[in-house]
Amino acid sequence: MINYPLCVFPPNQGGLLAGLGLLFYGFYNGYQEYLRRLDAPALLDYEVPPVPLPQSNAELLALPPNQRVILVGRFEHESEQFLGSRKNLQIPAGQHVSYWDQDGYYLLTPFILSDGSRRRLLVNRGWIATHRREPSKRPLGQVEGEVELHCYVRPTEQLDLFTEARTMMRLERWHYSQERLTLDLGLLSRKLAVDPVALFVADHETGTVKGGPVGGQLFIPEQYEMLYIRPIGL
Repeated sequence: MINYPLCVFPPNQGGLLAGLGLLFYGFYNGYQEYLRRLDAPALLDYEVPPVPLPQSNAELLALPPNQRVILVGRFEHESEQFLGSRKNLQIPAGQHVSYWDQDGYYLLTPFILSDGSRRRLLVNRGWIATHRREPSKRPLGQVEGEVELHCYVRPTEQLDLFTEARTMMRLERWHYSQERLTLDLGLLSRKLAVDPVALFVADHETGTVKGGPVGGQLFIPEQYEMLYIRPIGL
């Protein structure tokens, strides 16, 4: 009879139990993600019609979370930034997509209003796959001229638990890089000369461009309290 005075389990069983534990943890998280995907399309419905952009920042930030605002202007593509890595939150219900196929970036681009004010806002145009990071890989997505967007207003970015954990385990790049891990509106407002009041998230209908970004990249933690621990917005 062999005794293992320093181990709860024999050495040849400890690794197996640890592996089974990790397997169970991964399966559980995958199942929770599957449940969230089933509910995701209902989160960004368009029952509430968009309204004109409020004139004051106080009115803008007082809008309900599901209220979209109308932006009319043009993109400054040469100043686009990338927020990554991020998941595509607009995968159709029931469609199986591997982790590698959904990894990518949120495309942040200055948007210049055409109302005469020349006000510059920062718009999250949507999600792009990693292999489409370079503009030459998504020429149809580089929309020119005046466009109309319907955007959700967010004073900061809210992340699901797993994206937040993945982000915290990586090191931030230097401030002059086009790619960032966390949304720093103060830094980006100074770098891009945009209004730091909020991030404007283009909805799926007006933000999605064939061969370009997939709009509607909005995580609403209140809708997922049964599935996730409430995340801390960055």
